[in-house]
Amino acid sequence: MTAEDFEQVLSLDLGDSEYLYRVQRGIQIVYVSLKCTEVIPRDDRTDSYRILQHLRCIPAWHSEKWTTLTITKSTSGNIECHTDQFSPHALNQQVLLDCPYKSYSFLSLQRLHRISDRLSRVAASCDRPPCVSKIARFEWEVKFLEREIRAYTYLMGRAFSLAPNFWGTFSKKNQIVSSILL
Repeated sequence: MTAEDFEQVLSLDLGDSEYLYRVQRGIQIVYVSLKCTEVIPRDDRTDSYRILQHLRCIPAWHSEKWTTLTITKSTSGNIECHTDQFSPHALNQQVLLDCPYKSYSFLSLQRLHRISDRLSRVAASCDRPPCVSKIARFEWEVKFLEREIRAYTYLMGRAFSLAPNFWGTFSKKNQIVSSILL
């Protein structure tokens, strides 16, 4: 299996009438908004292997050029797929302009240990010791991470000795994703 063939469900946000999945496809992170929940049966909706089995049955899944996929059901009952109808979430650019720290490439991070769904111990680069990355997996988590970045920037700017060492953010394809390194 090559890096391009690798697929893994990274996160899920499940509602009663909509599922949102964050999936790694090769070297890309994609988002799938499932507004037609019968595409993935209720018993399979949290099983990574089964989720991917169902998604691979959808023709649009195999199209190479999309970042977000929205799956709906038409009034006639047909499954419909719409690519790039919504943008992946990202940190507010003003928060980043106020943050004087480095941005690392998401793909350059080596995950050493999973702490929780949002936290991992990672190696960011050879010039730094391992650190903790924190990610907002979905849009609703971004505001909390932005608040933390503002707080770390403020505290470090005033040389507050108890502030964690904030190293910066990391990005994928030149888009700052909702992540920080501590």
